[in-house]
Amino acid sequence: MDAEIPALTSTAASTAVTLLVTDGWAKATAGLASLWSRVHPDRPRVIEGELLEARSVRMARPRAL
Repeated sequence: MDAEIPALTSTAASTAVTLLVTDGWAKATAGLASLWSRVHPDRPRVIEGELLEARSVRMARPRAL
């Protein structure tokens, strides 16, 4: 089980980054905000803002070849 956590985390991070630069971002943001609001119920808008900021930062960078 412990060995599976880093692999799962890596896959989730990779998927989140892919969604940052695709049209699926609106659904991904809603889903991630919903998930994180279970952990931090007092911060749903803050989390959505952080996700939007992360997307803005990523979209401002040139794509790697």
